[in-house]
Amino acid sequence: MQRGGCHPMDGCQDGDPFAGADFDYLSANVEVQVTDAQRAAYTKALAAYNKARAAYTKAVARYKQRLKAKRAACKKDPRSAACKRKVTAPRRFTRKRPTAPTAKPLFPATKVVTTGGIKVGFIGMTLEGTPTIVTPSGVAGLSFLDEADTANRYAAELKKQGVNTIVVLIHEGGFQTGGLSDCAGMSGAIVDIVNAMSSDIDVVVSGHTHTYYICTIGTKLVTSASSFGRAVTDIDLTVESTNGEVVTKSAVNTIVPRTIAKDVEETAIVEKYKRLSAPLANRVIGSISADITRTQTPAGESALGDVIADSQLAATREAAKGSAVIAFMNPGGIRTDLLASQISGGEQVGQVTYGEAFTVQPFGN
Repeated sequence: MQRGGCHPMDGCQDGDPFAGADFDYLSANVEVQVTDAQRAAYTKALAAYNKARAAYTKAVARYKQRLKAKRAACKKDPRSAACKRKVTAPRRFTRKRPTAPTAKPLFPATKVVTTGGIKVGFIGMTLEGTPTIVTPSGVAGLSFLDEADTANRYAAELKKQGVNTIVVLIHEGGFQTGGLSDCAGMSGAIVDIVNAMSSDIDVVVSGHTHTYYICTIGTKLVTSASSFGRAVTDIDLTVESTNGEVVTKSAVNTIVPRTIAKDVEETAIVEKYKRLSAPLANRVIGSISADITRTQTPAGESALGDVIADSQLAATREAAKGSAVIAFMNPGGIRTDLLASQISGGEQVGQVTYGEAFTVQPFGN
């Protein structure tokens, strides 16, 4: 079961038998790159190994020569000093060749959960294009690999482990024009990615585009549950008990109504951190005399987008900050409006708090 807005790398959640905590973070297509320091250390270790190996090879050659000479001396005169001379073999070479450093997944790539005797394998991946949409320093030293290639590689590994029911949790998504559980005019990056995935994969739980759909692409069931917890995807798999192969698969999206009672434990956690963050969130950082909204013109421009782009330009215009001459803001990164009448922390009408500004762009990247 997929809850809308659940980050695919966090495994998403299912009331029973799976829980989000079962997955921690899965990150098959994000690898930690080999550093220059690691390469240098490996080069040094390999040189030392080769030197020691060469010395051992020479020692063995000398030993064989001396042993041959002794045997010849003994054959000639068993009582000679040359025959009685002790020839000691060199110590056996046990030093292991150093292993070249390789890129490794940032987090575990897969998770296998057994339910009802059936092994279900999960492969988690984030966006291959992550470096193009976040601050470079935030992903320094990381490689973001092709989603389909990565999914196929780990699906093959899961099959070798006897896992025949395989689900991919992927951040990428698509778009469609139909209803909550439809797949009308499906488009977007997820289509090509899924088409490139192997038949080993049964289900693809997607996200990113904040839309909803239930699709069959090739042989795979592909789902998305909107965003912000507004929908739940109920995925139903029929699996052959003898071999763990999926026989049938279906899914349906259901709207989550506001009439559902809040979870007591979750609410307590949220309230705790609201209290802790209140001094920062309620700090007044500016003021506005009218609403500044993200409502777009036919060209895609908005007043709030202009303000954000102007502030980005002002913040990066100095030489020390990059000498920027132009700034852009994409509409998808503007998450709410700035409203003059909004009172979120006891401030005066027209005052803008840090929390209100942060809600407009709630990112750390």
